[in-house]
Parts: sequence; C-alpha cells; structure tokens
Amino acid sequence: MGVFNASGMDPNFNYYFKICTGGANPNSRLCNFTSQGFQYSSLYELCYPIGATNPRISFINPSSEQEGVSIVHSEIVASDGVLRKLKINLVCDYALETPKFTFMSESKEGGVITYLFSGRTKYSCPPKPKVVDCTIKTTSGVVLDLSVLDQSNGYVVSSTNDPSWNYYFTETCTTTSQAYQYSKTYNVCFPIGYGANPILSFVNPAKEREGVKVVHSEIYNTDGVARKLELRLYCDRNAQTLPTFQFIGETREGGVITYQFSGKTKSVCPALPEIPKQWGGLNYIDLDDYSNRIVSYRLDSFIGQPTLNVQVLPSSSIQKYLFMISDCTKNSWSSTFKFDNSSFLQNYGCVSIFSQVSNETNPVPLSISFTQPSSEMMLVIQTSTNQEMVNMGNTNSYTVQPSSVRYNLIYSRKIMYNYKELKLNEELSISQKDSELYLATVKFPANSYLKLNCYQIKDIYVSKEVAWNTAQEIVSSDYHLTKSGVLYIYSGETQVEYKLVIIGNAYLYTSVVDFVYTSNTVTGLSLSLAASIFILALVIVIGIVVIIKLRQKQNNLGDLKVRLN
Repeated sequence: MGVFNASGMDPNFNYYFKICTGGANPNSRLCNFTSQGFQYSSLYELCYPIGATNPRISFINPSSEQEGVSIVHSEIVASDGVLRKLKINLVCDYALETPKFTFMSESKEGGVITYLFSGRTKYSCPPKPKVVDCTIKTTSGVVLDLSVLDQSNGYVVSSTNDPSWNYYFTETCTTTSQAYQYSKTYNVCFPIGYGANPILSFVNPAKEREGVKVVHSEIYNTDGVARKLELRLYCDRNAQTLPTFQFIGETREGGVITYQFSGKTKSVCPALPEIPKQWGGLNYIDLDDYSNRIVSYRLDSFIGQPTLNVQVLPSSSIQKYLFMISDCTKNSWSSTFKFDNSSFLQNYGCVSIFSQVSNETNPVPLSISFTQPSSEMMLVIQTSTNQEMVNMGNTNSYTVQPSSVRYNLIYSRKIMYNYKELKLNEELSISQKDSELYLATVKFPANSYLKLNCYQIKDIYVSKEVAWNTAQEIVSSDYHLTKSGVLYIYSGETQVEYKLVIIGNAYLYTSVVDFVYTSNTVTGLSLSLAASIFILALVIVIGIVVIIKLRQKQNNLGDLKVRLN
C-alpha cells in the first residue's frame, strides 16, 4: 500500500506513514531520519519520527480473528528525547480495498507515546466463507434452515430507550458487519456483531419448539467498544415467514455490549409429520412430545373442483388439544344456500369439525386452502348460533378462528346470475348465452291463476323453491318449459311467490286471471285446475246418465199405461 496521512488532535500536525515498510518522508530537510511514520508540522517546521521499521503483526481480537489485524511499530527516539510508537488497526471489511485512516488516540505509558490509527480494508479479512451454515438440528433430527430469513431489504428496528437511534440488520445470517446502530441526530454509526459466522442454539434447550437464538460475535469499532448481536426467533405457526423484530434491550459484560432483538416466525417451527387420517375419530395431540404429529386432511375434489386442504394451526401457547373431523350430519346443510339477489352458493361438500384445547373450552384455529384458488370459492363457517361466509378471493389459504369448538365447514362456489322482480302484466325480454342464468321472481294474489306467456325459450324452470345438484343441474322444480306456450298456475288460499330460473334467451309476459276458461296449456296444468275440470266433466256425465235414466223410466211408464188400456 502507498503513503497514508491523517490529522490528529492538533490541526497543525499531520501524520504520514506506510503500513509495513518505511519511507513516508514528508520533508527531506526536516525529516532526515529513518522511521515508519512522521509527525510533521509545516507551520512550526517540526518533524518527529514515529515507530521503528520493525512491524509486529497480531489480530485485533485473538478470540475473533475475522475482525482484522493490528500492526505495531516499536518506539523510536526523536531529537526532543521523546519515544514515539506507531499502532495501526486494519479492520476487516470485504467491501473496501484501500483504507482511509482515522486518528483514534494518543496515549502515554512508561515514557512512550503511542499513536493509534484505524482503517478498513479487505486485505485484513480471512478468506470469505463460500457457504454460511445457518442451520440447526433438533434432537428428533429435524433441520431448521434460517437462511430463508435473509432479505435484501434488511430489517429496521427502532430503539425503545432512545428514539434517536435505529438498528439496521442487513440480513439474519450473512454479511460482514451483521447490524448497525445508527443515529441521524448524532450522525454516528457503529457496527454490531461480526457477520458470516452465526452461532445457533435453542432459546430453551428443554423445549426446542420454543425457538432459536442466533448470536453474532462482538466486533470492535473506532470508539474502542465491542458490540455483539443476539436475535431470538420464537416459533409461531400462525406467523409469517419473515419476522417483525422488537428491540429487547442491551447488556454489558466483560467490556462487550450485547444488543438483543426478538421476533416471531413459522420458519423456526419444526416440520411435524402428519397423522394418518382418522375420519370420524377423536384425536389427542400432544406437541410437547417430539414424536408429535399435526393434523392435516386433504379432501379430494370432484366434478373438477379445487381440492380442499384442512390443517390444524395450534399457536405456540397451545400444546395439547383434541380434534375430530367427520361428515356433516344430514339436514345440516343443503345443496344450495341462498346468498343474495345476484348470486347463490353452490355447495360441494360439508365437514363437521371439533377442535378444543385440552382441559379448556377454547377452539383451535384451522388453516383452509384450495389447490387451485379461485375468486368464486367460498367458505361457510356454521355454528349453532351464527353463520359466517368467507370469500377466498384467490388467496392460497385462510385461517379459521371459530367461535365454537364444534362447527360445520361448508365449501362452496359462488354462482352469479342476473335478477329481476317481475310485476304482474309486465314483459321480460332476455338475451344471454345458453350457459348463463337469469332469476326472476313473481308474486300473485290468493285464489287466482298466474298466466305465463313464454316465447322463444330454451329452458325455464318454475317453482316455489329450486334445488340444484353439484353439477349445476336443476334436479327439482314444479314446471319445466322447453317450448313456447302458456302456463297457468293456481295460487291457492294465500299469496304466493314463484321463482323462474331462465337459461338462454326468452320472452315472457305475466298476468293474472280469476279462472281458467281455456284448456290450451302447453305443459304443467296445475293439479287444482285439472281436478276442477275433471269434476265438472264427471258431473256433466252423471247428469246426462240421470236424464237418460229418467227418460227411459218415463217411456216405460207410458208403455205400461198403453198396455193397461
């Protein structure tokens, strides 16, 4: 390296030196002697030698060799009779090549003045490790890899003690200086923890599931203070992969300040094997035992719908719980659940869930996901007291926080349609694709007939209630019209509302008549109307028969009179 200079406590003096070899003479007339460095003042025309050209090289911190190298040039006597020694600290920094030196201190001991300078350079660094091991293995053999927590944007944490200070993590496992303590107010920045060599251990070795502790050994700064970094990562299966760190505090021991931070992440939770499916059976889960297993069910899809996955998500505070999954009981759900006037829920399946914390009455959360997320997929969480509808909205998963330990979980698809409430004597013209749905409702008074004129239709289903199957097919209706014509429906003793599910194009006209005066119906004549016609015809037939019998009787009486005469 070349010649370096730095300013000291007295601005009228500068210091000139080389790292290992001598010859950094700033003025050959005044500095006409051999030494490693010089203390020179052009104002006072003074020059003093600093350090002999016999360097002794050692590590700044023998217990942490990666911090850098210290070079000491022994004392040399000057013309004023004072002994001066030169000490140069080359701090490891893989990002810098040529150091820029800073005057650190001037100290006197035993008649010798020592001048200390510090600079950062990659040449004082050990070979950079190609791979940083940021893994830890549990006693059950599960390997936790914390390198997934490294992110290019790093982490920022504010101090809880002094708002003027912030802490910046470059990453969790790698880099040279692992973190920085920075104050914009004071314009000061200190490195915390030597990076690229993390020491991993469990927060609580007796309960490894609690979390992992990551320690980065102390690193010395220009102020002569050693700072260490400690990260505590607590297991929380409901947390995100990247933690949000909180500043815990700082401790001082043996001249080293340790800065402690904590955060929750699912990345330090051991991956547990799944238990075999025990459909309809009560499972007792104990997470304190590392032969433990979590509960996860995969409900296979049918008719081309996404597969539903159900997984229990106990928090770090829940270690023992009971769980059961089974088919929903009959009549606890229907194939169609009315949603609103623009859609309905087509239900694909229903499971009954029981999840309860052991020795408590609290339910355990569940994670629900679909293999192929869709904005149309819905969840209906049905307890004995309420019902919650959740739109998945293309999300990969949803966490169910049930209000009861026992509930039904219905998974459905939201089917959209156009809707109109028809008035009597109103026309409705529909132009839509054959696969699209249109729902209309119409009300008519008691003791009357609804007259429905239908033209250019594909399919119209008419009923008080319409039932669907999972293939989107109507399986039950009062009337099914497939061609143009007229339909009469009797209301009965009370006002009634009918639903018209229209598939494809159609033209409709509704009206009400007091009685049916024509039998020219295309399909589905009401039972009451048919019965009335049948009874009327029967009465007419009986009347004709009676009249014929009476006439025959009169004729017989006439014949008898003739014979008697």
